[in-house]
Amino acid sequence: EEMHALYKHSNIDAMVLFSHGEGFGLPLFEAAYSGLPVVTVGWSGHLDFLVDEDGRERFYPVRYDINPIPDEAFWEGVIIKESMWAYPQEKSAKQQMRLCYNDLSSNSSVIDTSSQYAAVLHERFSKEKNV
Repeated sequence: EEMHALYKHSNIDAMVLFSHGEGFGLPLFEAAYSGLPVVTVGWSGHLDFLVDEDGRERFYPVRYDINPIPDEAFWEGVIIKESMWAYPQEKSAKQQMRLCYNDLSSNSSVIDTSSQYAAVLHERFSKEKNV
């Protein structure tokens, strides 16, 4: 309930997350499910819900490079040395954040679109469908 309140807070306009790779990406899901526009890399598990059933991206996709994890990120039994991570490209990240900001500033259609997609996610990931 407290987390949901953050996503719905009047001072929060979008979710920006540049992770190297997500399993499911719960914070991104919660943001999209709450109707927030999302800016993130277009790679990993969160594409399961940030790309709709027709294959359309429902987020601001940041370009990325796939590179090996740094040695200090190796975690025995959790992150294997051969793992690869997505590294967001700074220029693309700035462009996508600016695009999201401009969309939010210039018209409310991005909010309407995000809210409409949130309704789709509510249906697509309902308890009834996923039991």
